Amino acid sequence: MDKELTESQLTFLNGSTLWSKGALFQGKRLLSTLEQSNKLDLLIFEQPQNYQLYQEQIKQINEIKDILRYEEDFFILALHNTIFFLSHAANTFAGFRKIVDEIENVNGKGQVKDVRDMRVHIDEYSKGKGGVNKDNARFIYESPDDLYPAGPFADHLFIGDATTSMIFSDAYLIGDRINVQKTLKIIDKLLPDIIKKCKKYMFPPMEI
Repeated sequence: MDKELTESQLTFLNGSTLWSKGALFQGKRLLSTLEQSNKLDLLIFEQPQNYQLYQEQIKQINEIKDILRYEEDFFILALHNTIFFLSHAANTFAGFRKIVDEIENVNGKGQVKDVRDMRVHIDEYSKGKGGVNKDNARFIYESPDDLYPAGPFADHLFIGDATTSMIFSDAYLIGDRINVQKTLKIIDKLLPDIIKKCKKYMFPPMEI
């Protein structure tokens, strides 16, 4: 029989499962909201409308844009927690380190934490606290040269900050750096192994 885990190890294992599933759920919800926004954008430009209908649809678009921002923050929070718990659980389950490394290879090491910190603690950063003055690069982001090596965006850099996002046909970049689609593929691919470990070591539910 496998050695029993300590309470702390079980906490990190359970948190890894909970937040990996949460990040996957929230990321899919974010992309679904984006799809709604895109459909409404197309609807406005593709069909003749009267002024009253146009105004109503503009109002709906603005509301969805606001919802997108909420969804972004929820996803970043869930993703940050995923990395936190997986990193600690990796001390017991070495395979979990691979998940963290893949996420950071896609988005840049430490970038998820930076975006999370700046969005959650925007009140401090707006006052020049939180390290933004010491390291402006954490807040201001310049896209790498090879982000789009081919296509219409080739050789075009963009600069943004942690509070903004860039949306391309194949990439939703939160904080102009966290790639939602690529991150979801990683979690979706490796989540079954996390759940398998959790089911093996966590206490079974009590029968009532």
